[in-house]
Amino acid sequence: MKNNLLIEKILNSKIFHYESDIFVQKKSTISMYDINEKEKVAMDKAVSKEKISYKSDLDELYTEFSEKTIVLENASIINELKLTSYSLAIDCGCGTGVYLEYLVKKFDFVIAIDLSLDALMQAKETYTHYNNIIYINGSMLDLYKIFNEPIADFCLSAEVIEHVPSPKIYLSNIYDLLKPSGKLLISTPCQNLYFYPLQFISMVTTKPNTLYKLLHPLEHWNFALNWHPALSKKDFLTLLSTHHLTLEKYENFVPYYFDKFPIMFYIAKIIPKKYSYLFYRYFLEKYNLIIKKIGFGIRQHALLEKGKYK
Repeated sequence: MKNNLLIEKILNSKIFHYESDIFVQKKSTISMYDINEKEKVAMDKAVSKEKISYKSDLDELYTEFSEKTIVLENASIINELKLTSYSLAIDCGCGTGVYLEYLVKKFDFVIAIDLSLDALMQAKETYTHYNNIIYINGSMLDLYKIFNEPIADFCLSAEVIEHVPSPKIYLSNIYDLLKPSGKLLISTPCQNLYFYPLQFISMVTTKPNTLYKLLHPLEHWNFALNWHPALSKKDFLTLLSTHHLTLEKYENFVPYYFDKFPIMFYIAKIIPKKYSYLFYRYFLEKYNLIIKKIGFGIRQHALLEKGKYK
């Protein structure tokens, strides 16, 4: 399906109107609007915070390192994909577009969809020099309604499923959008984050009922959404397999985000400033390799292929 036909189908769907080179979904057509609106507002606030410039120091380095590690881990899989002569990718919940720089170079066309118009505007401003991106301000729960056939060779869902009102409907819609043998790369929080000692002790002693629900998010999804649900490896892979998505690769990575590893952190604080940042970053990179090896990271991703039958 060529680019002009994609645009024609989006316009003919009557679900969207076109403004500032972005397709904007009509509010009355957004499924599960109340929950989606809550997540949109949260994303708008996050985008506003990103616009505040500050100089990174050791106290902020870990957050920066973690976020970049997730992107680079996913990007390494994107870069290894083998594609046909014409290929289309959907960045499901693209946010401010951190993955677009990898997708636009790999695919002939990219659909970037997100509930936050502010995030899309920022992505569009960043990638004005690319003409192979279609920006859609709307919900992934409704995108499949536009097309009467699968369109995507690849879907990326990076840190998104933990924000959606229904993970089962979300994955079912992605399945409908993927072509036979199309690929899905999905990353999301892993339940390992609850079992790092300080976090576990704190929740067991102060919030045992909350911890129970968070450890069973598929049964308490609406509650867990307030925390951004973290799935166990077993639940994550079971959820994916029930949607006829065949696993090709699984991995978890990134150590607990409050675990600065105090001894190394304070060594970095007392050594000369021009070396401290490099020293601590080098430590974090080695630390992450150990976390990946033992399988105790707080983020997980999987690459899957669409089966022939649903």
